[in-house]
Amino acid sequence: MNLQQVSDQLIDTSMQLLPARMDSAQARVMLLAIGLQESRFTHTHQIGGPAHGYWQFESGGGTKAL
Repeated sequence: MNLQQVSDQLIDTSMQLLPARMDSAQARVMLLAIGLQESRFTHTHQIGGPAHGYWQFESGGGTKAL
């Protein structure tokens, strides 16, 4: 996916599920930066690891409490 597709198809759609106060330019830039760092929006399974998705979530990892 290119960054425009990620923004339009993933981030825009996700932000609609959250309270409006959570949608900001800074939040969107952070989501893009994390996705680029973790997967380059190319890999949905971590190479040599257990994480999944463009943001590389792990079962039982840092998002367990969410």
